[in-house]
Order: sequence, then C-alpha cells, then structure tokens
Amino acid sequence: QVRAGHGPETFSSMLRRSSSEGVQGVQSHPDCISRQSSERHGRGKAPREVGRHFPVIHGRLSLAIYPDTASLQAASKTMPHLVFYTSREEHCYLPYCEDFGPVDLATTVSFCIRTRNLLSDENFKDRELVHGSTADEATNTNAGFLLGAYLVLVEGWTPEEAAAPFERIQPSPFKNFRDATHLPSDFDLSIRDCLRGLALAHSRKWFSLDGFDFERFASQEDTGMSRVCPKFYAFTGPFSPEQRPAHAPPTPADVIPAFLASGVGAVVR
Repeated sequence: QVRAGHGPETFSSMLRRSSSEGVQGVQSHPDCISRQSSERHGRGKAPREVGRHFPVIHGRLSLAIYPDTASLQAASKTMPHLVFYTSREEHCYLPYCEDFGPVDLATTVSFCIRTRNLLSDENFKDRELVHGSTADEATNTNAGFLLGAYLVLVEGWTPEEAAAPFERIQPSPFKNFRDATHLPSDFDLSIRDCLRGLALAHSRKWFSLDGFDFERFASQEDTGMSRVCPKFYAFTGPFSPEQRPAHAPPTPADVIPAFLASGVGAVVR
C-alpha cells in the first residue's frame, strides 16, 4: 500500500505522528507497497511507464522516479525482489513564495528514522529498498535531500559522498533550492550545500536523531519561529491583529512571550 492520497494533514499533526513513529519504532509494512498484491494482479503485467532507478547504497537502497503514483504501484507488482516505499515527507513543505524546500528538520529526522527502521527490518534484510518519487523536480529534489540526509546522519557519509549519487544522474531530475521570494533567485543552494549545513549542525550536537524533540519543534509553529542554531532564530514577520489575514503569521502578542522564553534579546529585520 502506498501511503499517499490521504486527506490534508496539518503541520503539527504530521509532526506528532512522526514523533510517535520515531520513538516507538515505525512498523515498516504500511510504508511499503504490498508484496501480496503482486500475486493477485499478476507479476507479468508491465507498468504503465518504465521508471528510472538510481542506486544510493548498492544493493540496499535506491531512488526510483516514476511519472505518477499509479505507475509506481504498477512497477512494484512486476519487481517482487524489490521493496518499494513512499512517504509524504517530500510533499509537506509549506512555501512562503516560490520556494519549494528543503523540508524542515523534524521532517528530515522522521524520514531518516523510518528509512533506518525499514533497512534493519528482518523481513527485508535480503531485499533492496526503493524509495519512490514522482516526476517533478521539486519533489525529486526534496527526495534526494532526504536520502542524502539519511546517508549523512545514519550511515556516517560525508556531505560530498552523500551528494555524489544524485550529482551523477544525467540528465538531472533535480533543481537547486531557491530563496523564499517571488523574485528571481540570486543565491541558490544545491543538495550538497544543504547536506553540508545538516552535517555541521549534527557534528556540533545541535540536534540528534534519537533524542529529537518533535513536540517542541511542532510547538514553534504557533509562533512562526525556527531555531537555526543555539543563538539564532528565524521567524515570520508578525501581523498586527487588525491586519492579519486568514492563515497569516502570528501577531506581536504571540511572538514576544516566545522570544522572552527563548532568551531572545534583539530582533533584526
């Protein structure tokens, strides 16, 4: 079964679900396309369109890009030696303007824990795990970043080593991340750039996989704050109460208590 096509999920509820999965140990089978369905539908039936498979860890983990979820499901029924899995992580980024990622830290940690659990599952120890993605550049780029993050945070690869499997793909199915404006972006970031930042934060123990506080991270949604490093927060500029549109950032009355609680002493715009 592909975990896709569900109804809309709020950012906070997604993180709470990720937290429970990460702490309790995710059950791998619901995240995978069912092996049992291959017998019912016939293994010899060709998929709607052949996808592209790219190795990440030889014989253990790869990225597959298909035109759509239906094509991915169809492909899984013809390749019983592979274990396809999908996730909503690369789709859950909430853009400000023309930006499309990378996904946030809680999402990244959740994906790494899920992938680690799948690879360590005894049911799949002799099978290759295939992370399925669809054929748009934004989704593929977030998928590439997430897989690279797994290589850095779990497998201990350097950012350069982790980015290499994706940089070798030609023509590239990825694009650079851009700044959060509607203007032309003049400072793009590659998957490798983002992995370097992730690796640096992890090496300085600003976060950890198994000790990650999902609930605390989710609570920051209400104030629009994001902790970049121990002495620096980024936050969404607040609206005054009378000007605040629906689904807008918080008001000053919302953020000031959060600033005080976090020890923030100066705000720079």
